[in-house]
Amino acid sequence: MEGPTAAFSFDDSNVKNELANLQSVYTQYVPLLDLGLVDDVEKTLNEFNKQAEAAGLQKIMDEAKTQVAAYLENLK
Repeated sequence: MEGPTAAFSFDDSNVKNELANLQSVYTQYVPLLDLGLVDDVEKTLNEFNKQAEAAGLQKIMDEAKTQVAAYLENLK
């Protein structure tokens, strides 16, 4: 059984710059965290989170919420 958002497709046109910035942050931090190549995990996670916020994470999340809400509204 599929959920109500199974056919939803995110339009990234309003947040392309933020997504590119976030990808850069992800590339910088996540491989090191995944492989355990950092001395202080908590400190690195905090840095990652700060950089993700600065890259526009909240704007991306807000855009996604807006689009999903509009999609669900159109299903009614």
